Amino acid sequence: MGESINLVNNFKIREVIFNNNEYNELEQKLIEELEKKKIRYHRKINNLKIGNYDFKFLNNNIYR
Repeated sequence: MGESINLVNNFKIREVIFNNNEYNELEQKLIEELEKKKIRYHRKINNLKIGNYDFKFLNNNIYR
């Protein structure tokens, strides 16, 4: 997480997946950067399909 903003600024990032916990200061700054660069991000999801891959999130806490 510590280098995430650096990664976003120096590499082509298409999408980011966040945990469902409350966001700390670093995560808030990353979200601001993603929104500036119009990079899509996901949070509070059960599953995510990317290409031929289907990801299931077992500890998503969206029903609590």
